Amino acid sequence: MKALTIISGILIVLSIIWLLFPNEDSEVITIVEIAPIISNADFDKVEADTGCSSKYSEEQKRSLFREMYVNKQFTWRGKVVRSDEGNIWLNMSNALIGDLIVTLSDMREGDGLKNGDMITIQFILDSSGGCFLPFKGEYGTVIDRDNI
Repeated sequence: MKALTIISGILIVLSIIWLLFPNEDSEVITIVEIAPIISNADFDKVEADTGCSSKYSEEQKRSLFREMYVNKQFTWRGKVVRSDEGNIWLNMSNALIGDLIVTLSDMREGDGLKNGDMITIQFILDSSGGCFLPFKGEYGTVIDRDNI
């Protein structure tokens, strides 16, 4: 029993030494930021497939959204309906209210935007819209604005 305790202690000490002083030949694991998959689909296509005007069932729309659109990077152009606290509401299809809400990566990018401004925004699509709720995106960056 005493021999087992001594061997266990030696193995623990060797493990600690190995962790603190890795061999030069040991593989180093690095974290790499993965670029998002870029989608060329415009708002009308995404809305037709998964939004209010979609011909698919609710289950099919959810499945299609997960497979084709969620966590993909989009670049869309729309009219500002509202901009505050790092969020921009955009009207994409001449509706009365915003069809898309994007949370900006840098809250200051929304400074100076006014209702009616046309902007182009790049973002990651996060959640699907419907007849009453807007599509939502995150990590938005304004890449073009008409009012400057």
